[in-house]
Amino acid sequence: MLSAWSRWQALAVAAVVTAVLAGGVMVLRQSSASDTRSLCAELSDSAGLYAGNAVNIRGVKVGRVTEVTPDRGHVTVRMEIDDRPLAADVRVLAVNNSVLADRRLELVGAEATNGTELDSDDCVPLSRTATPISVSTAFDSFTKMFDEIGGAGPDSSAPVGNALAAASGQLRGTGDDLNRTIENLAGFMTDPDEFLAQMRTVFDNLTVLTDLADENWTAITDVGQNAATLTNFMGVLFGDFADIFIGFGRLGVGLDNLLSEHVGPLLDTVPSGGQSVDPAVAENLTAITQKLPAITTGLTAAIGRSPAAVSLGLQGPRFAATASDSTCLILNQAEPGSCDPMTGNAAVVDLPAVVASAIQGGAR
Repeated sequence: MLSAWSRWQALAVAAVVTAVLAGGVMVLRQSSASDTRSLCAELSDSAGLYAGNAVNIRGVKVGRVTEVTPDRGHVTVRMEIDDRPLAADVRVLAVNNSVLADRRLELVGAEATNGTELDSDDCVPLSRTATPISVSTAFDSFTKMFDEIGGAGPDSSAPVGNALAAASGQLRGTGDDLNRTIENLAGFMTDPDEFLAQMRTVFDNLTVLTDLADENWTAITDVGQNAATLTNFMGVLFGDFADIFIGFGRLGVGLDNLLSEHVGPLLDTVPSGGQSVDPAVAENLTAITQKLPAITTGLTAAIGRSPAAVSLGLQGPRFAATASDSTCLILNQAEPGSCDPMTGNAAVVDLPAVVASAIQGGAR
């Protein structure tokens, strides 16, 4: 057993050791307290922020979040960081480590180089803090967008409902055509080799066609240029045809007048019992008529050079024909003096004058 003296010695040593340990702990606490400082910031939300989240400056951890307290319209986040001077306008940003991971706080512009320092009792206001868009906020935005596009519940007047209704109206009655198209596509898909072979044949034919066009491009160019010339020629030719047809149109009026008004009465003057003119006389008259233009031209050339030239007149043959007083009246209206009644049923008719009057408006 230990003596009383030994027990007192042991108690003294224990007391000394305890005092030394207590003093070391107090010194350690004072030293630790002097190496850190408190900081608070107001954030719009605390999604992903918890006690223990890292506080960084330029990606280097300088502290941790100690407390997150809700306040009116925001949250107050308290931090414990390394003891260092902070700029009075320091900003606090909440940063996502990933889409679903917790956040960390970044101190931006923390170095107090040229300006006042942030007091340990000051809290960084909302105007100098920012938080990223949270997943819930993103989902809320998508929900709002879908509600505006598609409408809430059975709202068929929203844009998507209108679009679906319009598409339904356009597709109504086309089911058979769509079915045949799908069946054709299914047929192509069941035998793709055949389809690809046909496509290769088409491309091969196109290659031959393009090569042929390339080899004969000069001729194709000439055809195009000659086509322009041919088109111009055809335009001129059709213009000439138009003039000819216009002349025929004008001639038709005179022919119609001759046939409808003068040929009928003139035929009435021809005796129905036989020929009114002897063929031999007609042949002689024809020969004389054929020679008259040459004779007239010669006389005009010989006599017409003098100012006192003699003018020659040519009168065509006159025919005795059966004609009543009414027939002579009609003929004389067409050409005065062309019908001279001899008896009650016979008259001398100036046939060239009547024909010239019908065709040209009078004898020349």
